[in-house]
Amino acid sequence: MIQPDQHNDWINQRDNSFGEFISIRDKKDTDSLVIFNNYSQGVKTNRDAWVYDSNESILKKKIKLMIDFYNSEVDRYRKACVGLTNEKKSKVEDFINNDSTKMSWTHEVKNDLANHKTREFQVGDIVPSIYRPFVKQWMYFNKHFNNRVYQMPRIFPDAATENLVICITGLGETKGFTPLITDMVPNLHFVAGSHASHSISTIPMRLKLTPRQKTLFLSLQNRKNPNQKESAEMRLPMRGLPIFKKNIWKKRLQKKIYFTIFTGFFILPNTVKNMRTIYPKSCHVYSRKERTGFSRI
Repeated sequence: MIQPDQHNDWINQRDNSFGEFISIRDKKDTDSLVIFNNYSQGVKTNRDAWVYDSNESILKKKIKLMIDFYNSEVDRYRKACVGLTNEKKSKVEDFINNDSTKMSWTHEVKNDLANHKTREFQVGDIVPSIYRPFVKQWMYFNKHFNNRVYQMPRIFPDAATENLVICITGLGETKGFTPLITDMVPNLHFVAGSHASHSISTIPMRLKLTPRQKTLFLSLQNRKNPNQKESAEMRLPMRGLPIFKKNIWKKRLQKKIYFTIFTGFFILPNTVKNMRTIYPKSCHVYSRKERTGFSRI
């Protein structure tokens, strides 16, 4: 007779020893022992058809047309509001041209239009990205025309930034647990199915910190400023790293080796089984043989 365990799992019951492993991240408890300090979701655009394309030239044309149309709607709305009180102004939802062949309207873009904010095309925001597993696309990576960019501008401040991120599925996904490494800006559904209840978590190897620009989004001007000082931090917090160094990592390893070790652990069969129901954790790797094996998987 099948009986649920203490976690109310009826089938695919988890290994309780997994709970003793170190969590890879925890934003709620800043004092807990974790491996990585930071993580982010992939970019959510809500207008993929407009801001993604496999052809860079075609993408530029699409973005320019979209921005021109948006600015024309801003101008049309501004003129329609001249001399009117706020109470008599038309609602943006009732005023705008909802032609889906010209633009996909979202809440934040409608707010910008209501405030008469025009936009300019930024050629520096055309960047390579990863849309689906092994499917690269050019992307218009721009906070005004991406619904949610989360912390991606700090992970990939510009197209020239070299970085690695581990992308893993979240809880409740329709797809099985999958970790993938990429060096490009990932889409929200890079790993997960498009109808999943949770999106991916993206763990960066480095996080760009810019003292001159404290806001999350880096302006194009600051990106190109040669005098701007940037520092890249490895996302292994001091409260977690000493334990690994004490046990097996006595010698200084390359940052990519640290990163690939954890990725190798994530794809082990027992890890995949346990991560179906709880958020990812990582074990200690006690021998050089284990460490090398994980990094080569």
